[in-house]
Amino acid sequence: MGEEITTLIGEGRGSSRPDFGNILDPVRATIRNHPVPVLLMAVGIGWLVYKLVREQAESALHAEDHGRGIRTPQ
Repeated sequence: MGEEITTLIGEGRGSSRPDFGNILDPVRATIRNHPVPVLLMAVGIGWLVYKLVREQAESALHAEDHGRGIRTPQ
């Protein structure tokens, strides 16, 4: 009985993952063969996303402020 449950659980896990076949093999090979350039590209993209999000957050904060400064409720 325990083996049947283990088999069912294993089959359930396997079927939940999409089967891309060999499509991702060239990507994996590139990452394995050239890890430093891939890492540098990832850092650059991450930095770009960080800067874009930061600029949007700063502009939203300045728009809410309207140049009045911080006021405390009285």
